[in-house]
Amino acid sequence: MKDIGITSASTQLGINGGMKSCSLVTNIGMSFAADKLGRRPMYLISTIGTFVVFNIATIVAARYAATPQSSLGAAFVAMLFIYGFFYDFKYATALG
Repeated sequence: MKDIGITSASTQLGINGGMKSCSLVTNIGMSFAADKLGRRPMYLISTIGTFVVFNIATIVAARYAATPQSSLGAAFVAMLFIYGFFYDFKYATALG
């Protein structure tokens, strides 16, 4: 978080807590939907989603390293949340 300009401990705690809360909701919701959606489609959606979002996050992080802007830092945090969603989507296929 410090690398993208978020230095406040309370802000970092809030972001990390929000990510874990979103993960909990996603895992519970997707574990109930695994039988209806099917494990293979869920796995494919998760794999493609994490691939795309990770590439975007890498680009945003590189842009921030070149020219630090708070909007790029916020975009990177958003990419972390979206990446976590897709990652938890895959994890829920193992739980369901």
